[in-house]
Amino acid sequence: MNKLLEAAPPHSVHMPIQILESEKLLFNTKEVAELTGIPKATLEVWRCRGQGPKYVKLSNGVYYRKHTLLQYFEAHEVKTADQQ
Repeated sequence: MNKLLEAAPPHSVHMPIQILESEKLLFNTKEVAELTGIPKATLEVWRCRGQGPKYVKLSNGVYYRKHTLLQYFEAHEVKTADQQ
């Protein structure tokens, strides 16, 4: 293996660490975009199409639950050949 590359630890979780470390339970669209790198517009389009992570619509806006975001990232995790 190339000395510059290291294997990812087995069973490592690949998701935005800021979400894991946050004590918040709800994130608005802007916060999710900033924490994940998914553009705000993409999150908005996904909602219109019924795609992406589940969300909560309240009278003052749209919010994503922390555990829902974590489940979404886990469900979309791609296993590489060395993890199978």
